[in-house]
Amino acid sequence: MTPVGDSGPGDDLLLVGRVTKAQGIRGEVRAYTFSRSPDNFKRYTALFVRCPERGDCRRYAMQGCRSKGENVILALAGIATRSDAETLVGCELLIDRRDLTELRPGEYYWEDLIGRPVVTDSGQPLGVVSELFATGAHDVLVVHGREREYLIPVIDEYLTFTEDPQRTLVVTPVAGLLDMNEESAD
Repeated sequence: MTPVGDSGPGDDLLLVGRVTKAQGIRGEVRAYTFSRSPDNFKRYTALFVRCPERGDCRRYAMQGCRSKGENVILALAGIATRSDAETLVGCELLIDRRDLTELRPGEYYWEDLIGRPVVTDSGQPLGVVSELFATGAHDVLVVHGREREYLIPVIDEYLTFTEDPQRTLVVTPVAGLLDMNEESAD
């Protein structure tokens, strides 16, 4: 186990999952993955485990990985008992960006969208992306601003990713989308 100090997600590390529970008696952990494919974890040689309550972030070599639905079961070097694994419950899993696969056009990492400003194609500011969630059909941006919350589907026809310095997301809303969000916020 190699301490990483104050490292956190940013330019070097990317949040990819969270430990949900200890698995079995040999130190494995079950983790919920933020990846569309839990099998992506099989390509990683190491993970960073950040435990916000303890304020630490440590690097662990991967010793094993298997998928279980939307979850993965991980064996990490230095985590040999159930008690060891239980100390990681609730901790975040991160990877070094250099370990990521190359994205195809139109693909993105959720972490890269958090905090981006969102405007309509007519220039109306909506707010910033606070989180995303998957629906099965497509991802949805949760945008907070103007004392409202907007749920914006991530669909090519409605959303444009710009390369301006602010990394603005431009939404071309379908009729009624923003009105529906405003009515549900009252």
